[in-house]
Amino acid sequence: MATKITDLTELAATPANDDVLHIIDVSDTTGGAAGTSKKIQITNLPSGGGSGTVTSVATGTGLTGGPVTTSGTISLDDTAVAAGTYVSPESVTVNAQGQLTSITGGGATIKSRSVTISNADVIAMAYTDTPKTLVTGVSGKIIIPLQVFFVGTYSTSTETSSANLYVGWDAATSGTSEYWGYSRDFMNSVVSGTRAPFFAGPSDAKASNMYDSDLANTDFQVWSSAAFNGGWTAKAYITYVLIDA
Repeated sequence: MATKITDLTELAATPANDDVLHIIDVSDTTGGAAGTSKKIQITNLPSGGGSGTVTSVATGTGLTGGPVTTSGTISLDDTAVAAGTYVSPESVTVNAQGQLTSITGGGATIKSRSVTISNADVIAMAYTDTPKTLVTGVSGKIIIPLQVFFVGTYSTSTETSSANLYVGWDAATSGTSEYWGYSRDFMNSVVSGTRAPFFAGPSDAKASNMYDSDLANTDFQVWSSAAFNGGWTAKAYITYVLIDA
């Protein structure tokens, strides 16, 4: 009479290497279609893990999260280099683990943004009134514009002021004599569609292109020489970098 496995005496100790287990070899059908009964010693069983001696995993250079004893997460450790895009750095230091640990120079990060300018903003945009800030000044930094694309869109009435459009630093200081770029008679007589000047800086250095005040922590703005009076709106797209003053 066959004996059930559940009726056998339980082995409470760890099996010895020469202890024997019952196994069905499914690749051998000589004993039946389902396989042939065979025996196998414990020592011949494949290692399934879980019986090793490792109880703790420490974290070395460049890693954080250890030691892990039961479960946990190991991550890359932060270095002293801030995340960002560095433009033409002077030197780069890499440690033995391949991590950037320092960057000298080239700390400017290229940024871009767009600014929507309502008709109310347009009407009030004279340098003596409320210029529109494209980039707010940052303490200890200088805003260096790379390009400005300004799109004026006709809406309800024609501009007749013949006012000029300017871009530069701090309109209250710059007025109409110190600017980075300008467009003459902007939107004047435009009765439909858009007008879109592209500014990439002055083509030469003359008195009107100079800014005689401190550029650190200074807003970069757009303004007009006089009050605009047309029914139009605008959007400004600016690409720039921030550098240490």
